[in-house]
Amino acid sequence: MPAGRAILVMVIALGLGSLLNISSLREAAERQPFGWRRSVGLVLVAPLDGVSAVLGLNQPRVMLDDALGRETPGTSISAASRRPADPAFASRRAEAGAPSEEPVPVAPTPTVPATPEPRTFSAADPLRVWVIGDSLTEQLAPALKDVTAATDAAVTEHEFHYSSGLSRPDFFDWPARLDELALGADPDVWVVMVGANDAQDIRSEQGYLSVGTDAWEAEYRRRVGAVSAQLTSTGQQVVWVGQPVMRSATFAGRMNYLNSIYASEAERHEGVTYIDSWTLFQGQDGGYAAYLPDGAGTATLMRLGDGVHLTRAGGDRLAAAVFGVIDERWGLSRVASAIATPASP
Repeated sequence: MPAGRAILVMVIALGLGSLLNISSLREAAERQPFGWRRSVGLVLVAPLDGVSAVLGLNQPRVMLDDALGRETPGTSISAASRRPADPAFASRRAEAGAPSEEPVPVAPTPTVPATPEPRTFSAADPLRVWVIGDSLTEQLAPALKDVTAATDAAVTEHEFHYSSGLSRPDFFDWPARLDELALGADPDVWVVMVGANDAQDIRSEQGYLSVGTDAWEAEYRRRVGAVSAQLTSTGQQVVWVGQPVMRSATFAGRMNYLNSIYASEAERHEGVTYIDSWTLFQGQDGGYAAYLPDGAGTATLMRLGDGVHLTRAGGDRLAAAVFGVIDERWGLSRVASAIATPASP
């Protein structure tokens, strides 16, 4: 074989190998110390990891890990969030209502915001919905766009960033970005879904805070509360979506703990409604389920092979719950019905 062709074959093989094992490359980037090298590495690798998961290029690795009994990395989910639970974190899980072996879903009563001033929505003056968060919104947002568009009285926009959350503003600063979006887009409703990357140590003004400690919880709770106050400061509604049940028991326990923070902070802030997606994605045994009934009652794949992310059907399932909260307050279904059946002359 000519030398040039051999080199080309090697380059192609290395490229394919990298895509098939992109999750490991992402984890290597996430293990880097805080700083610009880690951030740049995540920016380069995380999008490829998302593409790999959506196209199923990570499935050979997933099947091999399953066969060997290894935990499968999730797309754009921080490696720090999957390390073995430490005693401090385990105690936090217990305080959140979850035993150490099997996490118990947090199912608080949603806080229903006060009735807003009457407003008539139309295609010319639609209700403006913005979905923001990490890669778990990739399927939620398109599904919600379809649902709101069908009303002819609402529009949905979406911005997400891989590996983002509230724990690492040095990587992506959501509060700063939300200020920019509020000025330019002026949405009526914010749909927030973060947390999949947040069960990791925090660097704050008080120093380096280890996940699961009192200081860590106080700082993370402060950040959740600050974002809630920021987004409702001029009367907007916030729908804060909790994390769904996860396949990994360790990771599920961490997400259940974060859900308890989101739920309690929603109760403290007028205009914020918490959606318990954990129970929404539970199977009949109360645990993780890849397949769940769709709207027609047919068992449908709701989760990707990583045991974390949603399929489009899963996005539809979650979008229906989100739209239910929005519709209860703003009456979009009534508007759509009025448009479909105009009054007789």
